[in-house]
Amino acid sequence: MNKDKNEQQKIRPHIITDEINGSSLLIIDDDDDLRNLLVRKFMKKGFNVDDAHDVSVAKQKLLNNKYDLIILDLMMVPESGYVLFQFLIDNPQLKWISLIVLSGSSDVNDKIKCLQLGADDYVTKPFQFEEVNARVCRILTRAKEFEQLAFYDPLTGVFNRRYLENQMMIEIQRLERIPANMCISVFDIDRFKLINDRFGHSVGDIILQGLTAEVKKQLRQSDLLARYGGEEFIIFMPNTNEEDATLILDRILKEIRQLPLAKVGNENITITFSAGVAQYETDMTIKEWVDRADQLLYLAKDKGRNRVINWTDSNL
Repeated sequence: MNKDKNEQQKIRPHIITDEINGSSLLIIDDDDDLRNLLVRKFMKKGFNVDDAHDVSVAKQKLLNNKYDLIILDLMMVPESGYVLFQFLIDNPQLKWISLIVLSGSSDVNDKIKCLQLGADDYVTKPFQFEEVNARVCRILTRAKEFEQLAFYDPLTGVFNRRYLENQMMIEIQRLERIPANMCISVFDIDRFKLINDRFGHSVGDIILQGLTAEVKKQLRQSDLLARYGGEEFIIFMPNTNEEDATLILDRILKEIRQLPLAKVGNENITITFSAGVAQYETDMTIKEWVDRADQLLYLAKDKGRNRVINWTDSNL
């Protein structure tokens, strides 16, 4: 009886949910044996795992790859883990990555300092792997839930304005290191108010959902679609010049014209949209960039709607 009770009280290994399965981890530790052990164990749990043996290598990997969580040893040579904290804080793209400190130091001052610098958790060595895994899973799940609330539009499921502008800022800063073209397109549904007035807002919502679903199918993996407000959306296209961005929007518009996005009774409802395409120019602010694309959007509407206009063709 007591044996059964003890068996029931055993802690079961944490199960990785579909929500965080495949998340990317970066393990930074100068102990080769421990680092390799953690890499193997987390890979068996379903994570994508990368590793670095010192802070310098970790910095390069963080700049070149995307990670969901960092596991950081504090006491390393030639640079301690504290150096990486400042590197993360100074980079707007990296400062939001979840981080667990895994350290041989049990000094409470180290724990307090790391938490104040932004660590999500602090685990002292030696440790049980399943405990660390449970902490990783908890932090990743919480981060995913926060991301869903903070960065996604609840109606359409695409990114919201906050996330879009953050990504635009990151890419603008990247241009300082790696020059490239990038474009945005602001577009909205033509005569959307008439649709809402005639069929009701519930049908209008279905059309917004259908539109975003179809637009996402036409985009490349590097492109980002966000709802900017109401029926207005922005597509952000890194590594894309004005000509190519215009071709992408023309292709999307051609597809959307032909697709019924909602049905009321026997009536299929189709839509068109108007769009402005603007390429980033050096020293533009995000507001100036969006304002230019918005200006082109309204020029497209003035010219009869159902079209895409870029800066070069606008003669503005």
